[in-house]
Amino acid sequence: MLILEKLRTLELEVAAAVDELFEVARHNQVHENDILLVFLNASRLEEPDQSYLRIGDGLIGLAYRTQYEFINEYRKPAVQTEQDAKESGLRMQTFTVHLEMLVYLKFWESDLLIRQLYELALLCQGKDYEWDFEVPGFAREGSKQDIIRSEIRDALNVVAPKFSNLIRGCYSTQLRNAFAHSQYYIVNDVISFLNYSEKPEAHSPIPSLKFEEWSNYIHRTLLIHNELVRHLESIQKSYREQAKKNGPVNVLVRGNTGTRYIQLVPDTRRRREWIFKNNMDKS
Repeated sequence: MLILEKLRTLELEVAAAVDELFEVARHNQVHENDILLVFLNASRLEEPDQSYLRIGDGLIGLAYRTQYEFINEYRKPAVQTEQDAKESGLRMQTFTVHLEMLVYLKFWESDLLIRQLYELALLCQGKDYEWDFEVPGFAREGSKQDIIRSEIRDALNVVAPKFSNLIRGCYSTQLRNAFAHSQYYIVNDVISFLNYSEKPEAHSPIPSLKFEEWSNYIHRTLLIHNELVRHLESIQKSYREQAKKNGPVNVLVRGNTGTRYIQLVPDTRRRREWIFKNNMDKS
């Protein structure tokens, strides 16, 4: 269950960390408008005879919207006071923990969210927005867990330490694997993990968690989600106002054929959509 008092306790910590992430990304971005590309899910798609640029949700965005609807419907009635949660009884608390595990997976497995965090981490490090980045979909292509741990969390240790520590405190490869493969059991208010290992390379150091301990993971995760949505919506609103006043927004595209600028304008028919000023742009 989402505890109102815990949300209020953690929200300032999470907000400060996500604020840091976006502030550093804005300050260190290579081109002044790179951060808009994060909101737009800008990418380069390769086909046998050509490649082309795309902005907008795409299939991973549609998948995210589906998961977002579930998360949003879950959390509306899930917020309770600490006293109400206690009075709900162990059976209901256990059932709710199962739902929370599903929410946890939906967030940390989302291709769109992982891509957004990866691109923000690049901007924080003063690196180019990566138009060609694809979240690994198969083992031979790498691991989502490696991206989260190495390319996001560890990469931000120095430049955005608050956000790095926030990820360290709420993302666990072990928990993700245990929930995805049902490698846990619950007795009373304790979740015990079958994938626990003392070997450092296994990334599975947690033998068990009490419900109270687990609640820190899910509360921080949902608060991160709230803050990401808030910041990205604020960015796109700001750029829409800028475009309305100053005209098309220039963005930088780097690729094998060199570097160039393209222009983007808000789609006047759709509140959250943008389009290429010249729809014939090819990479």
